Amino acid sequence: AALGFRREVWRLWRHWIGSGRWRLAAETDYLQIYENTHSLPRAWLANAELVATEQDELSIIRSGKLSGGQSWEPLRTALVEAPTGIAMDSSTIAGNAEVVRHEPNRVAVKTDSASPAILVLSENHYPGWRASVDGKSVEVIRVDYNLRGVAVPAGSHLVEFVYRPKSVLVGLVISLLTLALLLWWLLGSRASRPQRARERE
Repeated sequence: AALGFRREVWRLWRHWIGSGRWRLAAETDYLQIYENTHSLPRAWLANAELVATEQDELSIIRSGKLSGGQSWEPLRTALVEAPTGIAMDSSTIAGNAEVVRHEPNRVAVKTDSASPAILVLSENHYPGWRASVDGKSVEVIRVDYNLRGVAVPAGSHLVEFVYRPKSVLVGLVISLLTLALLLWWLLGSRASRPQRARERE
């Protein structure tokens, strides 16, 4: 069984290497390092969208082909589950996107484009992530099956992603209510002490 597993892994490895996607970048006596020539940037602006189901999105991503047989260009066309309603101009240059801040719970991206576009961040779409454009809250769009996206207008903007799940907000509210009740109880018990002392006299 172990021999069969190793053969299958080797067969897949030869297929991946032979696909042209991986380029040998460095090699030692014990190690080979390959570069993924199809890698995408950390963030980019797409100036076109294609509405597709989850299954269709997976098929397009795996094959690199649209349903009509044309090549899919992820840097130009974002796969979305529903129309965004953005008036994009696919004939123009999409623009630039630069990650200026990257922390575990916060990502900031500067964008600059001549027309409205979809900012795609190559990080997983996950509940709890919220976004804003120039400080104004906007919807986080699920693009390319499981990446984060945001609609940005033309011009220069600062887009911020912040991880703030509802569970944290609920916990904060409960903690504040508990603190308020404790303070109320402490203040009430202190106020009743002088009254008790006078009654004893």
